[in-house]
Amino acid sequence: VTGSIALLLSPPALGRHPFQQRARPLLASADDGPGDFDSADFQVVLREPETDLSMECYLLETTDALGSLYASMTPVDTPVAMTLLQDGIMIEIDDEELVETLFPTASAVCSEMGLALLRTPVTLTVSGELSDDDSDSEGSARESLLNSMEELDEVDEVGEDEEDEGAEVLLSFFHDSRKYYLVRLLEPIFVVGKQVQITDFVIPSDDEMDAVGPVLEELMQQNAEQLEAE
Repeated sequence: VTGSIALLLSPPALGRHPFQQRARPLLASADDGPGDFDSADFQVVLREPETDLSMECYLLETTDALGSLYASMTPVDTPVAMTLLQDGIMIEIDDEELVETLFPTASAVCSEMGLALLRTPVTLTVSGELSDDDSDSEGSARESLLNSMEELDEVDEVGEDEEDEGAEVLLSFFHDSRKYYLVRLLEPIFVVGKQVQITDFVIPSDDEMDAVGPVLEELMQQNAEQLEAE
């Protein structure tokens, strides 16, 4: 998005298994796309059994364990978060009830920008074109909206050595007279799924994650090293 602002983001403790949060940036930079992985053209659906929320993902690595197939994957759509500005610090909102309350307003503003905000497990996502070309009306609307965020001038911007730790502001909106932001996460997100059908996966239990998470991380690390060597 032309004129977007990359800011440091203070993330919450999401209360999920570490691998199901934003993964450590050992696998790819923020500019690397899923196409950098051999199996990334194979799409699957990840479902959260407790909520029945689902998310389309690109399949990355797989391993057989505990009598099932487990896979690491990355979202097809763009991972985003709702945030607020507090004492000059951009803070991610981890109150799920508040996120649910804010969702309709954020979704409506996304629609005005030509985007669709999606309720997905692990992280919210946005579908739609996040292009650097502001020649169309939607791009111009995003540019105008970002230019109105003068309060962000005092927020720390992401340095070259922190490119995987920040967030890019996409838009802002108000709820109960308070201003909130929707940001694109710069750190790559990887999640783990347990296969239940050929292209259908569910989020594993914490015990399963403890067993298969390190194996999948090692496979992804090896893949990253092979890519760097090529």
